[in-house]
Amino acid sequence: MIVEGVLTTRDFDGRTNVAAMGVLMEESSVGSNGIWCTFRLRPFEGSRTFANLRESGCGVFHLVDDVELLARAALGDPGNVTTEPAETIDGRTLTACVRAFEFVVESADWSQPRANLLCKVTRTHRRRDWIGWNRAQHAVLELTISATRVSMIEREMIEDQIRQLTPLVEKTAGPRESAAWRFVLGFLETAWSKETSHSGGKP
Repeated sequence: MIVEGVLTTRDFDGRTNVAAMGVLMEESSVGSNGIWCTFRLRPFEGSRTFANLRESGCGVFHLVDDVELLARAALGDPGNVTTEPAETIDGRTLTACVRAFEFVVESADWSQPRANLLCKVTRTHRRRDWIGWNRAQHAVLELTISATRVSMIEREMIEDQIRQLTPLVEKTAGPRESAAWRFVLGFLETAWSKETSHSGGKP
């Protein structure tokens, strides 16, 4: 099972990188008390997350209920986020999260374009109760995933996805979900505009 969230890592200069990331969970990695013990990360070579984890060997994974933060982090623009010092590692935790899992990389295979990292949880923070996601949040998440692959997916396919997902946003979104939806749409329009200009004006 892959669980989507937001990952913070730091480089040797102390700069914090905020990125969307899915972690691979297995039943055996969750204790009888429901506490996460381990998970796997698969960052891509060339990403800041890959470089930071290879340098420091630690980070913090967060479960969030702010879908705009998740979308922005996935598309390279997390905006201004408030963080706090981690307790067991040299890292930062997001203040506005549901759960935060400090971790160290226990074993790693860096030989492939996607690293395979087994991570051991060293501290769990429970910020607040999880009230669940609505359909608008799921819609934003799905479109965000397509937006991260905008150079590989035909525009018509993404536009069709937008038409299908728009009613879910219109019916169930609150202000934060609406803002997230507009952000992803704006990202796509910018990407398509650049693509059109590079192709000499041909859509």
